[in-house]
Order: sequence, then structure tokens, then C-alpha cells
Amino acid sequence: MWSKEMLAVACLLLAAICKANAQCSFDVVFLADSSSSVRPHGTTAANIYIRDAIDCLTMYNVYDVGVGVTHFTCTSTEHIPLGHYTLGDPELTAAVGNIAHTGGLSRIGLAIRKMKDTTSFRSGVPRVAVVLTDGVGQGDANERVDDYAEQAEEAREAGITLYAVATGMYAFLDTAALDTIAGDPSRLHTTHFGGNGCGLAAKLVEDICETG
Repeated sequence: MWSKEMLAVACLLLAAICKANAQCSFDVVFLADSSSSVRPHGTTAANIYIRDAIDCLTMYNVYDVGVGVTHFTCTSTEHIPLGHYTLGDPELTAAVGNIAHTGGLSRIGLAIRKMKDTTSFRSGVPRVAVVLTDGVGQGDANERVDDYAEQAEEAREAGITLYAVATGMYAFLDTAALDTIAGDPSRLHTTHFGGNGCGLAAKLVEDICETG
């Protein structure tokens, strides 16, 4: 996790974006894979990544951002409903840190579909979902293949911009699946090799606020 000093430096480097987009608003839901293939360290890395992203968005101090967090395996569990906490509330980052690894199968497509169908996004505000996963989706008990590609496309058609963040064991990442979920190489990020949530926060601001 980045220190407050490092986050402050990152924010200063992006001060021009902050200043130019003081009225920018968006809603973002983090979907974090907590399946067996991701392993406990992958869940921990995802939680740290999400907390860093939230901290960095908070330090911009000029955005109206709604945040929600869901962990998923073969089912999805909404740990932090969208808008339950305001950005900057210390209880928000504390709640992220309290999310534990569960293990089980990974139904990425099901998680995306449930997010699309049940999340209470605000009207007239850009919608974003960040999927943190190794990309290794499994089928259900009836051996149906995980339909992450179809569900990702349907989410985009519903007006939700998707980002993918690689987490879990690097050797087993399905990069093709991650690319498909993101839909654009510029929206693919990683928790590996020093990847951090502040970089994602900057990308969200650049994509949504500069072009919004």
C-alpha cells in the first residue's frame, strides 16, 4: 500500500487534471475475485489496490465519486453498497481492509451481470466497474462455460465502462480474458510489478473527467 506521502506526490503530479475538472462526478464499483485460484495473497493485493485507489481519489479532493465494493466467487457478495460511505470517510477504507478471502469457483460473468442489474448507480452520472481478477473463470454445476465476454459487452452496452486489474498468481493469469473484460488495452491494469491503485485513480480521472 502506498504511504500518504507517496499518494500526495502522485496527486501533485496530476494537479492540472484536478484543477481542470473540479466538478467531475462518477460512480465506481470494484468487483474483486476471491476465488481459490486468486489465493489469499491475491485478495489481499486487491484490497490494498482498492484502498490506494480510494485514498488517491480522496486526495484529489475535488470529485464527487460514489464507491461500492463487491467480492465474488461462484456468487457475489456486496460488502460496501454504492454510496454507503462518502469519499474521504475513514470507515470506507477500513471496511475494504476487513474483506477476507473466501475461496471457491470464479464466476466472473455472473458477477458482472449482477453488478449491472442490481447496482443503484446515480442517474446522469458516468458508471464505472473495475474487475480485479486473474481472468480464470469457471463454469457452473451444469458445466456451462463462464460468459464473462458476453456479460462484459452487455455491461458496456448498458453504459458502464469496464476496467480490468490483474491479481492473483502471475504465472496463471489469463491475459486474454482480462483484455476482453477491459475492452481496451488502456483500461487493463495490474497489482503486480509495483502496479498500484493510484495509477488507476489517475486513469479514471483522465478518462472520465477530461473527456466527460
